[in-house]
Amino acid sequence: MTWLNAKDRHILRYSQLYTKQGLDVLVVKSELKDFLWPPNSMTFAEQLYEVLENQTNSYDHFFCHTMSLGSYNWNTLRMFLKQKGSPENVSGKFRGQIFDSVTAGAGKGGVLEESPVEGQTQVHALDRMVKGMISAKKRSPMMKLAIKSFSKAYFAATKSKTVRVYEESLKFFREEPLKAPTLFFASRDDPMCDAAVLEKLVEIWKKEHGFPVSIKVWEESAHAQHYIYHTEEYERLHGELLKTIFSTIHQC
Repeated sequence: MTWLNAKDRHILRYSQLYTKQGLDVLVVKSELKDFLWPPNSMTFAEQLYEVLENQTNSYDHFFCHTMSLGSYNWNTLRMFLKQKGSPENVSGKFRGQIFDSVTAGAGKGGVLEESPVEGQTQVHALDRMVKGMISAKKRSPMMKLAIKSFSKAYFAATKSKTVRVYEESLKFFREEPLKAPTLFFASRDDPMCDAAVLEKLVEIWKKEHGFPVSIKVWEESAHAQHYIYHTEEYERLHGELLKTIFSTIHQC
C-alpha cells in the first residue's frame, strides 16, 4: 500500500523486494481523497476486500507492506474486516506487516494520548499531516500558509466526519494490532512522524499483546524514502522479517 502520488518506477523497487523471492505483489495505490474524506477509504476497503476474497482466494498467506498514507488505508481495511465479523478467508491469512513512515503524533487525535518524552510539546497526527503537506520545497510561503489555513478550516467544518473518525481509527490501530510479526521504519527528522511515539507504541504492543514487533529509527532520512537513503540496512531488516514469517508459516 503506497504513499501519496507514488510513481510506478518507485513502487517497482519495493515490489522487487518480493518478486525477487518468487512472491507475487498486489499494488494498492493511495489517494488523498481517501484520507480527506474517510467514507472514501471505507468504500475503498470494501473494494479491496472483494479483490482479496474473490481474485486472490488461491493464496494461503498475505503480507502487508504499507508506506505513509498506505498505512491509513491498511488500518481502515482491518476495521472493515472487523465490522464484517473478521472473515478468516481474508483476515486470517495475513502473516505480517511493515509500517514505513506512518504518520504518528501524541495527544488528542494521536497514536498515543500522552507524549512519551517528558516535557515535549505534543504535536497531533493531523498537525503532522498538514505539516508534511506544506513542507515541499517548491511551495512558496504564501502557498504554505494558504494550505495550513484551509486545512484547519476544513477539519473544523467536517469534524464529525473526519477528525472523530481519525480518532476512532487511531484508537483501533493502538489497541487492536494485527498480532503477527511487525516492523516499523521511521526517522527522527521526519516532520510527519514522531519516532518516539512509535518506539513507545512498540513497547506497549510487546508488553500487552506479546507478538514480535520491532522498529528501526534513523537519525536522518526522508518521509517514505528510507529505502532510498538506507538501502542495505532496509533490505537486511526486511529480509530478517520475512525469514521470521516463513519459519512461522512452515510450522503451521
